[in-house]
Amino acid sequence: MFKILFILTCLPIYGDFCAASQGSTSSTIISTTTEASTTTLTTSTSTTTTTTTSTTTATATSSSTTTNPTACKTCGTITHELGNANSIDFTSTVDEDATTGCSVMTIECTTTATGELVSLFYQGNTTPDTDNTDTITRTLTCNSDNEWHNALVTDAITTVECVSEILILAQTVCGAINVLKNDPTNSLDVTQTETTLADGSLQLTVECTSPTAGTTVTLIWNDGINGATPSTTNTIEATLSCGTNGVWELTQTDVTTGLPVTNEITDIECLFL
Repeated sequence: MFKILFILTCLPIYGDFCAASQGSTSSTIISTTTEASTTTLTTSTSTTTTTTTSTTTATATSSSTTTNPTACKTCGTITHELGNANSIDFTSTVDEDATTGCSVMTIECTTTATGELVSLFYQGNTTPDTDNTDTITRTLTCNSDNEWHNALVTDAITTVECVSEILILAQTVCGAINVLKNDPTNSLDVTQTETTLADGSLQLTVECTSPTAGTTVTLIWNDGINGATPSTTNTIEATLSCGTNGVWELTQTDVTTGLPVTNEITDIECLFL
């Protein structure tokens, strides 16, 4: 706080004023007290810090490279054809060949019908694949075209049928056996009867009979080279099979070893004693 002191003097030049003051020269002291108010302005500076968070999204691109499996491993399944009255089901098992790495399918079919044989038919073919037994096992191979194949079929195999029945096979023709009569007195005629069996194979029955009761007869094979078969009566009979090479075959028991021995027979003679 401070004071300002004003001294006013009435001079003659301010006549009116002085007159009011009875013409006297006077001094008026005016004291003014001025109180100084000090205002302190506090400026609050608000600093706003903007933090920019930069979020970087890392997109992990997984580069998946699909390698096609070996083509010869991707053959599909085959159809078990069961449309025939004699069709029976079979097993088909797929494994990997240890050498090639390719898939192989093992087909196995077995019949339970007594006296019947099984055969396989591929893609509806009419030619049977058979072992002439009640069980057959075959292998199919998956190739690079994703197709099943075997050595018997040129086309891709997608259907297989197993048939159980009495098979009539293509016959091997065997000619008649030559009948020898080396002994004009005792050599006899030989009857030859050919029969087709149920499996299609051929069988030959040879028979010789002595006209005299109480005598015996003997069959001599290949002029004695392959032995002889004697009888205990005046009649004798033997059975031969038609071999794959077109020659009749006779199976006998070896007297020394006791084992069966098969010989091809082209000549026969029957003698009575």
